[in-house]
Amino acid sequence: MGLSGRSKLQKILHRKIRRSFIRTKHCFILSCKNSTIKSHSISKARILEKISKHGEVMFMSTEDVENHEGFSLFPTGKAKATTFPGFCDKHDKIFEPIDAHQYEAGNLEQEFLFAMRAAAREYTVRIAMQDNLEEIVREHESAENEGEGIGLSNEGLEDIKLYKIGFTAGTKELERLRINIGLNFRKKKYRMIRTETLVIKGEFPLVASSCFKLEIGSSGKTINSISRFSDKGKPTFFTLFPQSGKTYCLISWQRMNNKSYKDLVGLNLKTQKEKKVIVSNLLTSYVENFAANPDYWESLPKKVQKTFREYWAESSFLEVVPFIFDPEFSLFI
Repeated sequence: MGLSGRSKLQKILHRKIRRSFIRTKHCFILSCKNSTIKSHSISKARILEKISKHGEVMFMSTEDVENHEGFSLFPTGKAKATTFPGFCDKHDKIFEPIDAHQYEAGNLEQEFLFAMRAAAREYTVRIAMQDNLEEIVREHESAENEGEGIGLSNEGLEDIKLYKIGFTAGTKELERLRINIGLNFRKKKYRMIRTETLVIKGEFPLVASSCFKLEIGSSGKTINSISRFSDKGKPTFFTLFPQSGKTYCLISWQRMNNKSYKDLVGLNLKTQKEKKVIVSNLLTSYVENFAANPDYWESLPKKVQKTFREYWAESSFLEVVPFIFDPEFSLFI
């Protein structure tokens, strides 16, 4: 498929995804029926403002369809970057302890809220993508809306149906996570979340908020077997931001999964170089809700940027994603 063909397909897919977000959006808080707003998954005033340049940050995107490299980071207004329709105006304010106050390592409420926000974004994106997949299958099978379809072959349709089986299982897991987080939040049981805080010296203008299934731990033991739909997911919550001369990376999980995550305990005791490599590798392998200061990102060596782009794209197709794919790779330079 030529560049113009890919561009057309990409535009159709993004249009469909936007419609899915509109159809499926609702507040992450249980039983809330209020209309949602564009919530920031990373604090706009406390964090994005800090790393922005002329009101913009470099934000990960696949929407620049004319770019021959496909996905990359592109200049995006800080008011738009990292937003998602996951909370109503009332419940967006529950994040005041992390939006208006600096993080204190070991503060259980703050660490719970960081994890909750990451989970909410993943849940919101996931149900929209599920809706999108179902629409694609419906349109193909009914042969309706000609001109809006994406030209799937029958083989391609079967691939999507197979992919949808695993995707549906993951969506159900996130619904259970939503309920669990909601009940614990209501009762202020913040100890539900266990956090390992990696502290890197220096304020690096890189920020992220994500919820994913870490596949392999630091010792090489399996935490989540993505290929086995029957396995119960053990989500990882990942938050990254600069503050007060340091850069904090919060890697969190549910305490009921402590046994699976035991070899991640003590990561902050690693050397500065090791922590930079760990955070950089995890960020590249798993995270797409990621932003950076424009000047800093452009100053990174071209080789580092190339490795980032290539491995981020490749990691989606690996049978198993390693904890460290490159022991020398670092975005903290």
